[in-house]
Amino acid sequence: MHAAHMAYRCLTPDNTGSTWAAQAPSYAPQPPDAAATAADAAPPTLELSDELVAAFARMEQRRGRRKPQARAPTDRRIELPQQENEATRAVMAERALQREDQDRAYGARASTMRMLEADLNSAFDSISHDELPVLWPSVPLRAA
Repeated sequence: MHAAHMAYRCLTPDNTGSTWAAQAPSYAPQPPDAAATAADAAPPTLELSDELVAAFARMEQRRGRRKPQARAPTDRRIELPQQENEATRAVMAERALQREDQDRAYGARASTMRMLEADLNSAFDSISHDELPVLWPSVPLRAA
């Protein structure tokens, strides 16, 4: 059996209903030589006994009964140095002003415009990451 197709195995009950067998689903891709070998040999199956299926069922029940561990409440506030705190507040205030300007300019469609802008920025970032363009210097070539 082709190694890549082992991931497509799934458990299905066999005809008797007492055991479970690992079989490839009907949608699983077949290796190129599968047509020649499929008629010659039956696919190997993994037999699971009733005891093993019962053990799995008990394990799932225990997982369901298990209560989440109590964690100590965490304080999510982060104390920043004064300069960073001021810079952060300034950026947040600037973004709030941008948002208000967008709301004024686009009205009810402001959220759609923000979504389109974010999509455009994401596409630009991914292309820049893939293509790795050479950055043009931002200093003038000649001093005036």
